[in-house]
Amino acid sequence: MAAYHAEYIFHLEVAQVTRRFAYTLTACGLAILPALAQAPGLASVNTRLRAEETKDSQLMWWLHEVTDVYGPRVTGSPGLRAAQDFAVGQMEKWGFSNVHLEAWNFNHPGWQNLELEANAISPFQQPLNVRAVAWTPGTNGPVQGPVLIVEPPSPRRPRDAVDAAVVAEVASARA
Repeated sequence: MAAYHAEYIFHLEVAQVTRRFAYTLTACGLAILPALAQAPGLASVNTRLRAEETKDSQLMWWLHEVTDVYGPRVTGSPGLRAAQDFAVGQMEKWGFSNVHLEAWNFNHPGWQNLELEANAISPFQQPLNVRAVAWTPGTNGPVQGPVLIVEPPSPRRPRDAVDAAVVAEVASARA
């Protein structure tokens, strides 16, 4: 009886493994079908694309042109217009059709930071590190004025000092 029981268990395990194998084989077959159903001649197209990608790729050149040569491009600025003209010209060279810019009204004049310089002139001459805020109007020449002192925000108290302050407040409230 025990031998029959062991044989029955072995038969069940083999059946489960066989069923699992059949499911796995079916899933793999279904996963491969789309690859087999591709149009003929696609392999040569893929080979040519990969060769072009590795041999003659212009991706890094394009990225350099757009980011370094024509950037930054504030809306309405001459830099934006130059970048747009570059992109249109490049797409036409590549053979794209109907390449054009869409007309739109920004309702503001363009803005470009041509020159910005700030210096402390007294009691000693010292250049200052400054940045222009976009769309800031020009000054039509040099400007002099009083010094404006801007106090930096105070640093946050260290965590233990905050905890000590909270403990002191709680202790004083209980007293």
